[in-house]
Amino acid sequence: MLIVLYKCLLIKLVYRLLKHISMKMNSTHISVNKLYFLQFLSSILLFIIIFVTIIGNVLLITAINTTPKLKISPNYLILSLSITDLCIGVFAMPLMAYYNVVDLDEWTMGPVMCDIKTFIPINLTSTSYIHLLFIAIDRYLSVTRIQYSRNESRSHLIAMIGISWIVPPIITICSILGWRDNQAYLELIAKHICYPAGNNMFVRYCVIVVSLLELFVIPTLYYRVYMVKTII
Repeated sequence: MLIVLYKCLLIKLVYRLLKHISMKMNSTHISVNKLYFLQFLSSILLFIIIFVTIIGNVLLITAINTTPKLKISPNYLILSLSITDLCIGVFAMPLMAYYNVVDLDEWTMGPVMCDIKTFIPINLTSTSYIHLLFIAIDRYLSVTRIQYSRNESRSHLIAMIGISWIVPPIITICSILGWRDNQAYLELIAKHICYPAGNNMFVRYCVIVVSLLELFVIPTLYYRVYMVKTII
């Protein structure tokens, strides 16, 4: 559980840091020397965060695959989550870092690359959050349902992993290509702003739902797990 929470907090940290860096670099009150220093310092910090994310997940994946005691059914969800977070560290975080630090938050690569740049982080982070939800559900059912804990079949875990990987790309592609305001999107691209969703209410609702799951459902499930283990 601590490893899962660590990954979640690390992902949140990098995006909040990128947002803060972008705001600082776009400030007109910063001199050129301070701007370069801030860019250098932020690049070092982001490199450390990305490096820790990659190495940490590689070690965890290696440990699960090479340690017989760790090759248990519940850890398949952890393994899949680690693969997701590894992809975030390899693909999503460097893209966000380059966009916010090197390009100083000004997009010049056109609409296609903007779609790609947006698809990867949204898809991978959504996949990671769904994994966190299923891990919490699995832990809860394992301590509250005896039949579930004794079930040797892995079909339910395969279903959870499949949903975690299949649903986010479908939602992301539909939101980026099918349900967005293309006119507003192209106007933003002309202003060197990469925000493919435009005025897309569907994306906003999805963000609200994911945030509610993260803030209320997952902590509630872990609290119930804690209470059951305390009674036992």
